[in-house]
Amino acid sequence: MSAKVPGDVHRSHLDDPMPDIASVMLARAMAEAFQAENQPVPEPLAAILRQMESWEDQHERSAS
Repeated sequence: MSAKVPGDVHRSHLDDPMPDIASVMLARAMAEAFQAENQPVPEPLAAILRQMESWEDQHERSAS
């Protein structure tokens, strides 16, 4: 819903879908808890963290 209006400031990097930050924070905290207990990080948590890393890499490349 971003109409191009003359004089409207539009930043394309803000159009990137942002991951659910609460889920990422929870996944990181849970992964740290598993690591603190010397347990392997379950695959669903690892998948969330990989997705976030991928999003961060793409965001950094588009910002530069």
